[in-house]
This record gives sequence, C-alpha cells and structure tokens, in this order.
Amino acid sequence: MADTSAPTQAPPQRRRLGMGATAAWKAGMVSLVVFCLLSSGSLVKTARGQNDGLGRTITLGMARGIDRVSNFLSLNRPLDWVNDALDRTDTEPEVLFPPTTLPAAPLGTTTTTAPPPTISPARPLMVRLFGDSQGINLGIGLQNATASDPLITADYDGKVSTGLARPDYYNWPARILEQLSQRDADVVVLHFGANDHQNLTDVAGNAVATRGTPEWEAEYRRRVAGMMDLVRKDPRRVVWIGNPVVRDSARNATLQLINRIVVEEAALRPWVTYVETSDLLDGPNHEYVDYFTPEGKPAIRCRRGDGTHLTVDCIALVTDQVLAAIRPMFPVAPPPTSTVLPTSTVPTTVPTTAGAG
Repeated sequence: MADTSAPTQAPPQRRRLGMGATAAWKAGMVSLVVFCLLSSGSLVKTARGQNDGLGRTITLGMARGIDRVSNFLSLNRPLDWVNDALDRTDTEPEVLFPPTTLPAAPLGTTTTTAPPPTISPARPLMVRLFGDSQGINLGIGLQNATASDPLITADYDGKVSTGLARPDYYNWPARILEQLSQRDADVVVLHFGANDHQNLTDVAGNAVATRGTPEWEAEYRRRVAGMMDLVRKDPRRVVWIGNPVVRDSARNATLQLINRIVVEEAALRPWVTYVETSDLLDGPNHEYVDYFTPEGKPAIRCRRGDGTHLTVDCIALVTDQVLAAIRPMFPVAPPPTSTVLPTSTVPTTVPTTAGAG
C-alpha cells in the first residue's frame, strides 16, 4: 500500500537558519572577490614577497590573473585614487646595489674627513634604525630607552617579511636613501637577515643565486658590503645588529653565515660597528634557548612562540648593547656651568663711645 502521508518538512526556524548561513557564506565570498578586485595590486605585491617555491608560483599566478581582470575593468582605480590622495605609493624606486670596490683598511684606522658634531640637548644625536619585523621591535626599544635622554633622538623605519634577498619585493637600498634624503641621521642602525633564508633575486625578480651555494654567499656578501658603502656619509656612523640564534636549525645556519659575512665586511670599514647578539642571548653551549639568565638576575623569557622574535625583556638587552656602542662615537658638550657671584661682605660699624676727659 502506497504511503500517502505528507513528506516530513524541517521546522521553519531551521530552514530560516540554513538559508541565513548560506546567504552569509555567499555574501562573504562576494565580499572577498570584491576586495581582491579592488586591491589586486596589493595582492600581487604580497604574493611576490613569498619565498620561492610552488606555493609562491601558484599564488602569484592567481594574483596576477585577478590583477589583469581588475585592470581591464578599472576596478582598482578607487584604491589608486585613495593612495594618490594620501601620497602613498605601492612601488619602490629602483636602486641597484653598488659594486664593492673598497680596499681593505687596517683595523683602527679612520677614513672620516668631516669633524663629528658635538652632541648637546640643543643638538641631540640622531639615530635611525632600518630593518625587518625584528628591526621594528628593536626600533621601538631604542625609542623607549632614549625617551628621557636629551642627548639622543631615535626613530625607526621597518617592514615585516623583508631583507636583502628580495629587492623585487622591497628594495631596502632605495628606501633607506629616500628616508635619509628627507631626514638625515648621525647613526644608521641596520638589522636584516631573518627573512633571507631563501634564494636571491634582483630588482626585476630574476633569479640570481640559489640558497646554500657559494654563489649565494658571494652575492649576499656583495649586498651587505653595498649597504655599508651606500649609507656612508662622513661623519655618519653605521651600526649593524647581528641576528640572534633561532630555533629552526636550517634558518639558524643561514643567519650565522650572514652574521659572519657582516662581521668580516664591517672589519674592513672603520665607520661600521657590529653589535653581537648570538653570544649575548644563546645558551651555555651556544644553542638556542627560550629563557635567558642575565648575570646576577633571575631568568627571563627571551623568545616569543615562533622561536625567532625577541621578547620585550631581551630587546632591552640588545638595545643596551647598541647604545653602549653608539654613545662614545661623538663628543658631548660639557654641561653649562652656572656663574655664582661672590657674597658681598658688609663691614660692621662699631660705634665709638666718647670717654670722659
């Protein structure tokens, strides 16, 4: 016998909830597509900044496809108008790394010709730090450490996921020259390397050297030396902060190679000072440690969860080292002496008593 009962229907409230979830999902997808089309240029730039590999190839291909559609339909013009109105640009000027032709200089010599400025509260020392995300944290630490010091003014300019390996993504030589032309510095502090555990490209994105090869080391050395020479301007000094030990062993090997390159190139340039951090923050056998015990003090957590970035406490240790290297570089004007007038002595008048005659 056929079943003549009415089909079971979901309660109206459940149907409404299901329709609401579907509508929200569709609205979210539409919003994502619209966002991608409006900011297609930024998508391409972000994809280009990824490390070389299959993931970057796929992501970059998709981003470029979206960007072509957006350009054809002029959908990304509103974002361009906003950037123009705010005087922002999504591209970096091309500045090539200069060739390294500087001859080796004996340690202890100086090649500076301009006399260093005398530092005073009226003319404080200007320190500018440039670097990656670790550099941003160190820049904030320098500002905090010098906030109450009338003799030093510190600021920083940083961008996450950048370094010297990929000038096609972010051209640090160009950026630093641009920033120093707008606001000069007595001391330029540099910190790079954490994102350079990858193949090297040129400013056009062409492959230059593969990580782990002698060609990589030679080209990275040229870039380090080029940066040191590029920012030289007598009597400006350069301070290069080394990379601390990190948890990932493969990345750490690259960072220690970078540190060695920087040490060797800094030794050839009297205007460059290297600040060591690996020995400062490593364990008793030079290994990675999460906690660090300063001399005579209780242990502090030194690393964040990613095993790379430093905590606030250990950033303070590094900035102390940086400031200890910077402070003796320039003469400091003696504090003004106040003139104290000698106290006047008022002669005491002794009354004369007339004697009987």
